[in-house]
Amino acid sequence: MNASAKTVGLMVDPGLAEDIARHVAEHLAGRPSHQTDEQWRVETIGEQLPLDSEGMINLADHAPTILDEYAWDYVFYLTDLPIIRDGQPVLCRTVAQSRGALIVLPALGAIRLRAQVLELVVTLLSTLSGITDGIDTAAVGRDIKRKKYGHPRVRR
Repeated sequence: MNASAKTVGLMVDPGLAEDIARHVAEHLAGRPSHQTDEQWRVETIGEQLPLDSEGMINLADHAPTILDEYAWDYVFYLTDLPIIRDGQPVLCRTVAQSRGALIVLPALGAIRLRAQVLELVVTLLSTLSGITDGIDTAAVGRDIKRKKYGHPRVRR
């Protein structure tokens, strides 16, 4: 494998998220990133993170430990727990310092779900690794909400 390969960890809730993670892993592993020679090595683990006192998954609290424990460069947690902020579904919650994101599957809908998650992971990886500016850098460390008709919006 290429010496510059980066390890992407997919941590998933049991059930649908496991199937989606397998698809993402198959299509992302070994795929060169857009503007470098980097290859992505993908590992998947089925493990639920605990909910906080508000009933939310706070990946920011767990990401540093997860990254160290599994020796991952990036972590994406796929959940089927819906998250709503200001009446809008949250698409994902990025974790700035910890190189990762919580991806909220219900916000993506049911059509082409696996392809949408793969596209979202590639966009987030490109942005978090500094390869491209696929999402507004103001979005890093914030909720990215799905607006009507599917256009992402950053919660400030």
